Amino acid sequence: MSLGNNILIVCIGNICRSPAAEGFVADYFEKNNLSRAVASAGIHALVGEGAASHTTKIMKDVYGIDVSAHRARQLTTSMMRDHDLILAMESGHVEFLKKNYPFAAGKTFVIGRWREIEIDDPYRQSEDIFEKRIALIRECTYDWLNKL
Repeated sequence: MSLGNNILIVCIGNICRSPAAEGFVADYFEKNNLSRAVASAGIHALVGEGAASHTTKIMKDVYGIDVSAHRARQLTTSMMRDHDLILAMESGHVEFLKKNYPFAAGKTFVIGRWREIEIDDPYRQSEDIFEKRIALIRECTYDWLNKL
């Protein structure tokens, strides 16, 4: 597997941040006719829940990306094995992933690595906060995509 052919994006609940990042990556792959895969999951996923309403609205209204079909999924060992690049929103997530999935340590990074930032969880916060977080997620996602 080549780095970046199968990307997994991880956060806590898989309803706010990771669906946005997954949407940006999927959109990029589609627009550039790339045969690559992207998925997202949560460390403590709200399994079966759709993306947060603010995430869905901002992704559609601001970026033209529809994430309304998203359903939260719990992170599994097979997901960690099957993906060759794993991006997490916070350094604490990366530490958790490396501790619990040591075989994936070399392919697990903070999404904001190139900007030396983390993406704080906007869960239960205002739409304005969501919009700021999603803008950061977009920038960080494109940093990675431009390096693949």
